Amino acid sequence: MKISRFLMVSVLTAWVLSPALSAASIPAVVPAPQRMKVNGGAYSVKAKRIDGSLYSFRDDSSLPREGYGLVVTEKGIAVTAADAAGRFYAEQTLRQLLSEKDGTLTFPCVEISDSPSFGWRGALLDEGRHFFGKETVKGMIDLMAYHKLNVFHWHLTEDQGWRMDIPGMPELVQYGSWRRESPKHGSKLQVLGNFRYRSELNGQKYGPFYYTEADLREIVAYAAERHVRIVPEVDIPGHMRSAIAAYPNLTCFPANITERSAYSDWGISTDVLCIGNDETVAFLEKVFDFICDVFPSEVIHIGGDECPRVNWEKCPKCRARMEKEGFAKAGQLQGWITRRMAAHLAKRGRRIMGWDEILADDAPKSAIGQSWRTQKGNGAGTTLVGGAEAA
Repeated sequence: MKISRFLMVSVLTAWVLSPALSAASIPAVVPAPQRMKVNGGAYSVKAKRIDGSLYSFRDDSSLPREGYGLVVTEKGIAVTAADAAGRFYAEQTLRQLLSEKDGTLTFPCVEISDSPSFGWRGALLDEGRHFFGKETVKGMIDLMAYHKLNVFHWHLTEDQGWRMDIPGMPELVQYGSWRRESPKHGSKLQVLGNFRYRSELNGQKYGPFYYTEADLREIVAYAAERHVRIVPEVDIPGHMRSAIAAYPNLTCFPANITERSAYSDWGISTDVLCIGNDETVAFLEKVFDFICDVFPSEVIHIGGDECPRVNWEKCPKCRARMEKEGFAKAGQLQGWITRRMAAHLAKRGRRIMGWDEILADDAPKSAIGQSWRTQKGNGAGTTLVGGAEAA
């Protein structure tokens, strides 16, 4: 599968045309296979769906992981693959090739040899700010599978909303899954500085919107059936105003939390997790334990981006933590909590991923950084640029 590194985070659809053939005769296979030969003729069959009854299949261990071979002649269809994912992707290619009329499926005669250029082929959905719901998420997973994408990065927490009902922590959805209002569509954004913005608000309550544990498990299973791995993101230590609405004691200055709801405005709240508070550590460990129980992905995303540190500099508990750890700058507290959560998740056999900011403060070598600011970090961990591994 020929996928540019930038397609890891932004899925672009294009048809690749051979100059020797007209556009009308070229099947639209997206992404373009590594090798495709279009022959004359077609194969037609009465069928309601594409499954194993439609083609002959042979295991071929010599093929790359997730790779497949597909041959369509006027007499039938033959598929080879080394694993279940490869066979599944061959079926997706057949779906893209077919035309249907009156219950008859017709496929052009082709010879295809295909395998992915990248093991991580991802798309991201932010439901912290806007909730789409279970059926829409399943539809997105279907589209990903159809285009042979295999990693669904699911952003489930944000200043503007918390989307998971965690057993034993009902306050998270009671207070964090709704907000009093939202930015008015098309309103002018006023930049206040220090990550803060102000926009005209619409006066309309948004939520409560969230997924139950059963919902999450259902979606995980649905994705797995389509060879899509879900990488959940819980963004820490900033972007946590929705969780702080539930537990004001987790921020540096609880008295500042006068509204027990998620953040209504655009941008980033300066109320972030208090790293000097041991209750913060216990809270995060409980949240990530739930994440590990529900999501089998080896990689767990901890966010780590755009965390204002102004409160840490003034907070007595954070100052005490800095003195205890020998830190000269408040920003070093982010590295401390990153390493603490990485160690906790490692006990569950998991590896952390975060935005490139996590690499600036002595992240563990095993950390994976996604570079959204066109930076490669400081070499502390593995960096992904546009989703493609760069180091």
